[in-house]
Amino acid sequence: MAAKILLVGSVMMDLILRCERAPEPSESVLGHDYRNAPGGKGSNAAVAAARTGAEVSAYATVGNDSNGEYLLDCWKKEGVDTTFTIVKDGANTGFVAITLEDNGQNRLIIFPGANMLTPPDELEKVFENDFDAVLLQFEIPLETNAKAIELANKKGIITVLDAGPAQDYPLEKLPPVTILSPNETETKALVGIYPADEESCRDAAKKL
Repeated sequence: MAAKILLVGSVMMDLILRCERAPEPSESVLGHDYRNAPGGKGSNAAVAAARTGAEVSAYATVGNDSNGEYLLDCWKKEGVDTTFTIVKDGANTGFVAITLEDNGQNRLIIFPGANMLTPPDELEKVFENDFDAVLLQFEIPLETNAKAIELANKKGIITVLDAGPAQDYPLEKLPPVTILSPNETETKALVGIYPADEESCRDAAKKL
């Protein structure tokens, strides 16, 4: 039987700008090309789960704009259920500007937009349904993450928290999660230790 996954998280429109290198302050550089693509840490995880055969539902917020319409259409084509997705009038759908250099280095500027309007108070209705796991990230309000984790814990549902984007996030204000997944820069932002080797990884893990 397929796993039932709930995304409580973000969905973004990405603008990918390919260039030889990122500009220095006050410098202009010529780019190779640019394109839009669906993104957001939450949406990417949800689509990946759907492509492996999971039944995925999304509790998220988009603006009532062309980007939101496009992203919802992408989800539907991927088989992600948008029954619980909120379309917010007057809000901008989340947006990410990404520079991608020839050496593979990327730099992201994230505009959360409507993602930060995802409310906690509608989650109890969502959790009347059964799920095997809940996917979360730091691109939605703290209160919404906390409520989702609390409700999942009450029902014994696995919670997976992607600790991005990097920020000094108050983990102590969240109920315990099953899996916390930070990368190197996110770990440093959370506990002040960059996990560069085995010893620093162990020290950071203990603090987390």
